[in-house]
Amino acid sequence: SGRKGESKNKGKKEGKEPKRPAGPVAPQIEIRIFPALYPKMGYDEKNMKLGRELSPHLRIYKKQLTSVMSIFLRISGLILAVGVWIIGISGLCCDLKVEALAQKIEKCEFEKSFFNTIRFLVVLPLAYHVVAGTRHLIWYLNVFLSKPEIYVTGYVALALTFILACGLTIL
Repeated sequence: SGRKGESKNKGKKEGKEPKRPAGPVAPQIEIRIFPALYPKMGYDEKNMKLGRELSPHLRIYKKQLTSVMSIFLRISGLILAVGVWIIGISGLCCDLKVEALAQKIEKCEFEKSFFNTIRFLVVLPLAYHVVAGTRHLIWYLNVFLSKPEIYVTGYVALALTFILACGLTIL
């Protein structure tokens, strides 16, 4: 409407700037494009040239009781699985019975300490897997889940592993 004295913007006061949103103001973003330093190299080649490890790599982490025990739980499970496969396949392929195998081993003249060491090393993965697996089952009951309790149960599990392995070796 072309009346004199009326402003084109009715609701705004003259002389004031428009309102800005409250809060921090976002910084201006500037984009720069740089040419690639190693344009014809593959990802692995470039990282090897720059001396970078594949990330994440086990060597960058500090060894902790929890991570080492977790790795050994998996390794002991693998050893037990391979052992069962070897026993099963040898049982299918050979006509040798367990009693005959035991007699052949007794005929070999091993020193008692060597034979006990071998028995201990055979029993150790089983003992560790049983004890560490029981520790995990206890955790499923929502018990011993604080950091200090996890470490205490870890040390107890290691002690029980060696006690159980020694006991089974003696038997």
